[in-house]
Amino acid sequence: MVNNYRPISLLSIFSKTFESIISSRLTIFLTKYHILYDYQFGFRRNHSTTLAVMDSVDEILNHLEDKLFVVGIFFDLAKAFDTLNHSLLLDKLYCYGIRGQMWNWFQSYLTGRTQYVSINGVSSSPLSIDFGVPQGSVLGPLLFLIFINDIGRIPGLGGKPKLFADDTNLFISSHSLSDLEIKSQLSINAIANWILSNRLTLNIDKTCYVLVSPSRRCHITSTTNLNLHIHNYPINRVTSIKYFGVYLDEDLNCPYILVIFVSICVDLLAFFID
Repeated sequence: MVNNYRPISLLSIFSKTFESIISSRLTIFLTKYHILYDYQFGFRRNHSTTLAVMDSVDEILNHLEDKLFVVGIFFDLAKAFDTLNHSLLLDKLYCYGIRGQMWNWFQSYLTGRTQYVSINGVSSSPLSIDFGVPQGSVLGPLLFLIFINDIGRIPGLGGKPKLFADDTNLFISSHSLSDLEIKSQLSINAIANWILSNRLTLNIDKTCYVLVSPSRRCHITSTTNLNLHIHNYPINRVTSIKYFGVYLDEDLNCPYILVIFVSICVDLLAFFID
């Protein structure tokens, strides 16, 4: 489908080299002052999808040991990299301490770009790119992490969101389903308002939740649903979901945990070999 295509920036060798230098210095700055959100696992050294899954499953199991119900809410942002607002990004860079000549450089980097479509040797007229980070660039992923960074610091959330670039997931626990529903809805409202204020778009049809019971005595049936919604649109409950390449289901069955364990062992082995 046409709406599944996205522009890719064609960059010269000099541009990629210069971007690599800026990216390295910016990463050092962000690391030195602990600016990036701790639970952002995307595009960062010593972070991976395996660590994201391990941390999430460990959190769920800890809640279950405390006899708590757990709900995992999985938000789906629609084309977040392509719809990122340049003015908001520049404001966030300034707030994080990127100022002066460096800020001016980023402003120049984001503006003045154009794009066109070429099919069978026929090209369209060029149009300016007013939103998004350059796809295929060196700096693009890091700039996006900075843009979405404060989602983890939204006050009043019922848990710590787990992020992998634009994938946003939240795990909330409670002793009762009624209280879990209230806490979950408050957190959903907070995240939905953040998304709206940052001019991003949430794909409500792909946003869903998984409900996990602390014991068989508290068995959850297919009709046990939480009344969760985003801007009056209901959020669907699913029995399993593909989470960073691993299927998580409401029973946390052993095959899935085994896959996680094997992935962790592979990552650790690769780390020691390096």
